[in-house]
Amino acid sequence: DSGSTSLSNYKPSEGDYAFFADNARSLRDAFAAIVAGLGVGDYATAAPSVASAAAVSSSVGFLASVSYPGFKGHLYAYDLAHPTAATGQDRFPLLWDAGAILASGNKGLARKIYTWDPRKIGKPGQNPVILIDDPTTDAPVLETLCTKSGLLPPCGITPNVVDFILGNDGTLTGTKRQWILGAIINSTPAVTGPPEAWKQTTSLLSQHQTFEKTYEKRHQLVWVGASDGMLHAFDMIDGAEILAIIPPELLAKQVELYNNYKANPSKSPMGQPMDPDLHIYGVANSPRFADVYFGTDGFKTVMYITEGPGGTGIHALDISHPYPGRTGVVAPDGLTYNFPADPNYDPDKPFEPLWGYTRDGAAYTATFSTNDDNNMRFGWAVPAVGMDDSGTFHLVLGQGYDPNRTDVSIPAPRLYRLRTDTLLNQSSAWVRNHSFADNTIWQTNAKFYQPDNFVDEGLQGDLHGQLWRLPKSSSWVAERLLTITESGRAAPLYFATSVAAYPVSNSPTHAIYAFSTGSFYEKSPYVNPPSPTFSSYLKAGVHVAVRALTATTPSIRSFLLKDITKREGGTFGPRTQPTTTPLLLVPDAKHPNEKAIA
Repeated sequence: DSGSTSLSNYKPSEGDYAFFADNARSLRDAFAAIVAGLGVGDYATAAPSVASAAAVSSSVGFLASVSYPGFKGHLYAYDLAHPTAATGQDRFPLLWDAGAILASGNKGLARKIYTWDPRKIGKPGQNPVILIDDPTTDAPVLETLCTKSGLLPPCGITPNVVDFILGNDGTLTGTKRQWILGAIINSTPAVTGPPEAWKQTTSLLSQHQTFEKTYEKRHQLVWVGASDGMLHAFDMIDGAEILAIIPPELLAKQVELYNNYKANPSKSPMGQPMDPDLHIYGVANSPRFADVYFGTDGFKTVMYITEGPGGTGIHALDISHPYPGRTGVVAPDGLTYNFPADPNYDPDKPFEPLWGYTRDGAAYTATFSTNDDNNMRFGWAVPAVGMDDSGTFHLVLGQGYDPNRTDVSIPAPRLYRLRTDTLLNQSSAWVRNHSFADNTIWQTNAKFYQPDNFVDEGLQGDLHGQLWRLPKSSSWVAERLLTITESGRAAPLYFATSVAAYPVSNSPTHAIYAFSTGSFYEKSPYVNPPSPTFSSYLKAGVHVAVRALTATTPSIRSFLLKDITKREGGTFGPRTQPTTTPLLLVPDAKHPNEKAIA
């Protein structure tokens, strides 16, 4: 548009094919607009999940995504059991999109957005949960929490920022923004509802059965993290937002989002910069939950959240009874329902923070140690949690990613093991970039997965080609299980390890591990040491390791993806790369001559 140097007049849809910039800033904005135009679309960056609900469908698929440009979040629910699914159609009926529902009034429900004050956790008579609902009164409370004593400069949380947090435009006039749900990146939806039934004989069986009975009608919610800095919980029935939670150390990012939005609401409707490289991440990882025993307090459903590139936090939240009840809910089956509140629901405390750690202690969170080398980094890995045969619960988590470290050696990674909120042990060395892959914890001699299995081994892959195990038999101390190299280079493990006992029987003799390595595009010297230079490309592979349960060293079979023959002929080629955890199929005792397949 040669008639104006304003980028707002550049409209390709109206035939404009060029933009004439008269200064560096407008030229930069022009390039950003070009990049945004090339990448227009709706992108899913995490795996889907599946659940069922009587009033919805016997099989509902949940897919989280981000539309670009604009970075608007979506959480789609699809009916996977609809009759048309068997007719060969290429899509399933959409039940709801939580992003669209939130933007259109949230089914008439007022938003319930919370954070918490870590200083009040575990203090008798003090409620750490903070409801954010009034810009004027909440702003000074949040500013005091965000700007930890002695830290400068202040966060800058004003009533306008709080108004933005609530989904408004920051003018304090109650004007809603066009879109409210932030980009959902790297977060797979998690569905909570009635507790899973425990059936095996354990020391805690009766206690868990009591818990199951109490919460047998607990309402189903879909939890997912977003770049608006929140962990959202949506009603599985119709997609309405029930509550949203902001980890306190992410409050400062609300100021950034608001300032970006205020500067250019049309280009940054969610407060995100146009350039994807400058994206402001929030809760950018998948939540994981489990029923955990707390002695005289009984069982609680605990959700563990890490923040991926959004932050260094690891938090445990009691989400045993978050649903307030609703009336007149129109379900996908066309009927109207009244749903009661969860047993023990407390409107002042719909969830309870149990503990939380960050690297720097922001917003009064705790740190693992006064020695920074021992503290959390960006938590890309999703933690794993399970109970051993003594009734003790263990959480295994890698330390995370530090973009400022340039180590090229390959020491053991630091792996955390926690029981409730106590750091039990960790290895003595730390390695940059080690824990992108999600953690695994399992029972090595289990016939199949059950929620009450007795875990006896934790697993963590790192980006230096190493798979680490934490065996209960060795007091859960980390030891290297195997190392994978390709052309003399460490082959990074990006995804979780699949595990199974072999053969599938009451008396398995071996443990099988399946995992993938490498990426054609990975050239970082810090991912592939020991040399600081790397002039070629990695060849991605899939690997199957077998370990006798009485041994510590496995045998390994490796397959380069580029050499695998396609069904239609030819090979996949060198640019083929893994994008998910392998599926592991293992024969049972009735088929002893069959092979395990990854």
